[in-house]
Amino acid sequence: MVSGQSLPETIQLPSGATGYLQWPENYDVPKGDRGLVIALHGLRQTPLQTLAAWAPVSASLNLVILTPSGSVYAEGYTREPIDDRVRIRELRDHMVEKYGIDPSKVYLAGFSRGGNYAIELGLISPDVFPYVLCLYGFYNDANDPILKSGVSENLYDKSQFYLVTGHGDMTEASLRGVHRKLKDQGVFGKLHVFPNLFHAYPDNFPGFFKSVLKSWEDRG
Repeated sequence: MVSGQSLPETIQLPSGATGYLQWPENYDVPKGDRGLVIALHGLRQTPLQTLAAWAPVSASLNLVILTPSGSVYAEGYTREPIDDRVRIRELRDHMVEKYGIDPSKVYLAGFSRGGNYAIELGLISPDVFPYVLCLYGFYNDANDPILKSGVSENLYDKSQFYLVTGHGDMTEASLRGVHRKLKDQGVFGKLHVFPNLFHAYPDNFPGFFKSVLKSWEDRG
């Protein structure tokens, strides 16, 4: 059992990668069978704000939540001079090696700017991040060569991208576009368009995320 669950735990690696970790109360899942959500924040948001949004999911679905810190507050995550994509991967590896997270139960999620990076990491490292949830993010067309190369090498057989936007939201066109690209390339993607939800986490978020997990599990 993990004690001290009431307060988030700070993680800081020698590389400079940092984040906050939330354990469900009275957590007693054995090492090697633990599920983890890596939740990426948006522009001008903090890891603790994101952790607060995901805390009900942790409590309801008995999942560990990790919220990595972006390098620059105004931009969220960056690619240079600090590559936060590398740091997010380092944090994932640390969780698997030190905390007994099951690598097959690592779920990468991102809101807004974090959603951009969630898609990107799912394309760059599909073996590590096969399950990707993008909440109101954008797709970067610069990733097109990565997608096509990964398809040609059959890297996305286990990948599942779950894309969430709202009808009329500024991200709708972009996520509809990437959904079509994934479909055209034979990569599994699901698009969920809320009729009246704009750039916000869904109501009853634990219930919503439970449905996302079920869609992934049903497909296998």
